[in-house]
Amino acid sequence: RMEEIAENLTTTRSVKLSSAWLDLLKSVFLSTPQDLPEIILILSLICTIGAFLNMHLKDFPIPLPVILFLIGCCFEILSFASTQIYADAIQWMDPEMFFGIFTPVIIFNVAFDMDIYMFQKLLWQILLITIPGFVMNYTLILWYLQSVNKLDLKRFPWLLFSAVLISSDPMLTSASIRDLGLSRSLTNLINGESLMTSVISLIVYTAVVRVNFQSKHMNHTLAHNIVSTAWAYFSTSSFTFVSEIIGLSGIFTVTTMGLFLNSTSFKPGVEAFLLEFWNCLSFVSFLMVFTFIGLLIPAQTYLYISFSDVYYSLNIYFTLIVLRLLVFLLMSPILSRLGHGFSWRWAFIMVWSEMKGTPNINMALLLAYSDVSVGSEREKSQILFHGVSVCLITLVINRFILPMAVTKLGLRDVTSTKHKSVYYTFQHFQELTKSTAMALKFDKDLANADWNMVEKAIILQNPYALNQEETTEHQMVKCPHCNKEIDETLNTEAMELASRRLLSAQIASYQRQYRNEILSQNAVQLLVGAAGSFGEKKGEYMSPENLKNYSESKKLLSFLRKLLLNWVYNTKKDKGVPSRYFFLHVCYKIVFTDEFEYIGYLAVLMNIFPMIICWISRINDVYEYEIKCANYYFLTFYILEALLKMAAMRKEFFSHTWFLFELGITLIGIIDIILRETDTISYNFDLNETVVFMNIVRLLRVPRILKLITPKLLQIIDKRMSHQISFQYSILKGYVQGEIDVLNIIDHIASSKQVKQILLKREVRNMEHAMKELGYLEYDHPEISVTMKTKEEINVMLNMAREIVKAFRSKGILHKLEDTEINKKLKRMRLEILKVLDLLCSLKVKFVQTQTTVLELPKIK
Repeated sequence: RMEEIAENLTTTRSVKLSSAWLDLLKSVFLSTPQDLPEIILILSLICTIGAFLNMHLKDFPIPLPVILFLIGCCFEILSFASTQIYADAIQWMDPEMFFGIFTPVIIFNVAFDMDIYMFQKLLWQILLITIPGFVMNYTLILWYLQSVNKLDLKRFPWLLFSAVLISSDPMLTSASIRDLGLSRSLTNLINGESLMTSVISLIVYTAVVRVNFQSKHMNHTLAHNIVSTAWAYFSTSSFTFVSEIIGLSGIFTVTTMGLFLNSTSFKPGVEAFLLEFWNCLSFVSFLMVFTFIGLLIPAQTYLYISFSDVYYSLNIYFTLIVLRLLVFLLMSPILSRLGHGFSWRWAFIMVWSEMKGTPNINMALLLAYSDVSVGSEREKSQILFHGVSVCLITLVINRFILPMAVTKLGLRDVTSTKHKSVYYTFQHFQELTKSTAMALKFDKDLANADWNMVEKAIILQNPYALNQEETTEHQMVKCPHCNKEIDETLNTEAMELASRRLLSAQIASYQRQYRNEILSQNAVQLLVGAAGSFGEKKGEYMSPENLKNYSESKKLLSFLRKLLLNWVYNTKKDKGVPSRYFFLHVCYKIVFTDEFEYIGYLAVLMNIFPMIICWISRINDVYEYEIKCANYYFLTFYILEALLKMAAMRKEFFSHTWFLFELGITLIGIIDIILRETDTISYNFDLNETVVFMNIVRLLRVPRILKLITPKLLQIIDKRMSHQISFQYSILKGYVQGEIDVLNIIDHIASSKQVKQILLKREVRNMEHAMKELGYLEYDHPEISVTMKTKEEINVMLNMAREIVKAFRSKGILHKLEDTEINKKLKRMRLEILKVLDLLCSLKVKFVQTQTTVLELPKIK
């Protein structure tokens, strides 16, 4: 008995001791001040675990998002047996706030990394896939879900769940194809399609939610009949969807801003920090989304899961694959004729490269916790489970299938050449290191060094070593002229390697010119994008002809300028000779005065308000009589104006296109009055086609006001044309400088004399052609060339001054504060001088174009 009592005391003491240690650990690691939110600890823990897993589990078979989701699920399950307050801090988060915090960051980061030059070249393919293809895929998914009908949902939940399934995660998609060695065109096509699909699906989801909300609050008693009800519903749906797009949708705006920004959109030196910041922010968002979703799914949800639910998720996944592949194959005949072409191999890669993640999970979360009538708690949990499980299944299966598909379909050719280029570059680096070490052996100060240890230390293992297949000998062929055996792939491969190195050297030259502020942001974007887009196909290289399509002045501005001068001013027409008759001569004097012309403008401006009121039914009913009288007064004025012009100009009146146009509008106005007075049409606002036509015709008088703003429009067009010419000059100048820089290192680029001769001949020809185009541009627009050359020389001199200050600072001649003050002064000086040059250039351009206008079209008052 005493032994049992002693044993119980020992057990009780050990339990108390263990509970004491547990309380101590909780007080140390799980205690937070009252004013510090508990979520801070959770966020720090997630970031630490995520960073550790990302460093050590890069080649792990299970993707990192799945591991993070399982960690979140463990936190949720363990929260019932431990401190619940840390899980509550996340579980009570508003789903819309959860969506608004993380989704825009990921969307912007992917759009920011997109190559805008390649995006423009592939734009028609991307639009074809993401608009007609999206509609086809969305319709097929909706049909499949309603046919199976396992979840037994209503119409709007099915529409929302289809948007959840069709969306994709652009960040995970981009990461999945980054190291697979796909061509630049296919990579940008996949990234652009994934980005646009996610944006459109988010817009569709929001639009469907708004339509559902408006349909619930619509007062159907106001509809006369079934047709008007259907029309009201259709117009509401269309307006909601369009307003979601053009009404500055947040996701759409973020995507557009990210596409038009890149590393060259910021000052040199700032882009590195911004890139690191956005990459860090997007990685943190990625960690939070997949960990939080494990916490946000209630633990009791797993009680409702059965084998049929898992089978249904797998069925959804494979059905999505089949439907997506079917859509691509149906559109492949059109896609193959756009952009860089399209093949069935590309279709398979695009299908298996689609990764589902953050947008799908966020929309599934919004659907499960929204006010849309989904059903019971079990059905909401099933929707959330299926939305998340399809994402996880996609991440796991596509991770294994995508690399094998790329290898089996033979789409790693570009990587092989690039891999060999890096291999030979590293090998050349090793040779230079060894030769430098051999030269240092003869230095008398280093004669006593242990050179055996030095030689062992400088031997580095090549991380880009080639496989045995890549190092095997190629088939030899005999030359038909000299019977000498030649490696048939040697020249082709050497030429391709040299072309890639040449493009890299050109890009480095353009970026160096941008850092030295010789090239503008737009110019370096175009040059870098153009250089980066070549090399996909054998025999492709950048030339001035390729740049000319993007840098030359647009034809639209010239056409608008001629239209404003010839049609609006109408200066090519003669006013006619004054009549000998007194009355007609007085009419001539009245018509061709500035006062008469401006009275006409004032009448049109005053007439705009009754025109607008005619289109607003409620206001039109209130001011029906006033609008009717106003139309009579204005029509009387227009008739009197037309009669005076006809009396003043007589036959010449009918040779002016603008006068005939105004006369036609006046005649239609007279017909409108006759029809209204005879009660042929009602003056009340309705959908009568005749009333709509008359109101539209009256609005055609408004373009007459263009005569007032024509001088300002011409100034804007002239300034825009001047900027385009300056942009073209900057492009050609930067291209020529890039060719000069490449010619200086052509010996290091080419690996053989034959390749060197081919590259040298091609680059000299391109440079001569660019110089010729530059000379023509300087001859046609001397004022712009003088301004651009002056800017360039000012930048050179100021950069030289900045380098001198930097040298003095490194030698200790200048103090840090003095260095800062001098650099600030140089920046201010640069801005002031460049502003003066821009002003002088605009004045010169305005003077030249004014002289041209005066010579071509003499002004007639």
